Amino acid sequence: MKRGFLKEASAGTMLLYTLLIVIASWMVFQFISLFAGIWIFDLEIETALSSIDHLDDPKIMAYLKFVQSIASIGMFIVASWIVSWSVSTDSLKFLGLNFSPGYYISVLVIFLTLFTLPMNNYFTFLNNQLELPPALSGLQEYFVEKEAQMENVMNSFLSVKTSWGLLLNVIIIGLIPAIGEEFLFRGIIQKLLIKGLKRVHISIILTAFVFALFHFQFLSILPRFVLGMILGYLYLWTGSLWMPVLMHFINNSLAVVYYHFYLDGKTGDTLEVVGTPGNDMVYALLSFVIVTVILFVIRRITLENAS
Repeated sequence: MKRGFLKEASAGTMLLYTLLIVIASWMVFQFISLFAGIWIFDLEIETALSSIDHLDDPKIMAYLKFVQSIASIGMFIVASWIVSWSVSTDSLKFLGLNFSPGYYISVLVIFLTLFTLPMNNYFTFLNNQLELPPALSGLQEYFVEKEAQMENVMNSFLSVKTSWGLLLNVIIIGLIPAIGEEFLFRGIIQKLLIKGLKRVHISIILTAFVFALFHFQFLSILPRFVLGMILGYLYLWTGSLWMPVLMHFINNSLAVVYYHFYLDGKTGDTLEVVGTPGNDMVYALLSFVIVTVILFVIRRITLENAS
């Protein structure tokens, strides 16, 4: 098959192709990871299929981390590369990986990520106040139950005692999703929506919404949507996918490191509540102002560099 064979296809066709490739990659790599993991970790099939009930077993936890890593690499990174290979003759350029905007903007992105924390805490607080209509109360209870289940799994993931365990978690939860999700959502979906809709801001909003929904966590849709918006504009303004990847990686890795020490009893919950009502909400407002200013500065620098 010739590289870039879908180069002249419509954005709609490319998006449909992307969906099919993502689903196919997820199925293939999920199958490979499940059964390769059973062989590598010497598990019974029944035990592997009910692994969520054995989170206190180190072997099961290692198996789950293996499955998540392989499945994520396939679903996001491999699928995105296949799509970019199919719709362009230059995958690096298509995805925005062919250059970095420089040291100064990279430093600004690091500060941007750090200063979003109180603002995100406030949006998380608002999200937790949202309730579905009474007719959908059963659905909300389902979401809450699944959120608690996912939190239990994540706590087990993060409960490691060694530096190597922490580093592995940073790779699995911080690095792989940062690269893979940005490849797919900003590098492909946002780009194709802009191409098809010819509406930049609407495309970024839609991509951020899909990004938030994709995680299937009702109680954190709002902060993820806001994060997706920021990541989308970073990509649009800098033209480099490395900037949203950097922000995404720092955001995830900070959470991994924080919860590692929190679950180990070495830190309190201050970082989680700063910026929420009753805990100096002024920090949330200050966070919003600083984030806006940093984004404005990044935009100005990219405009000056382009002129």
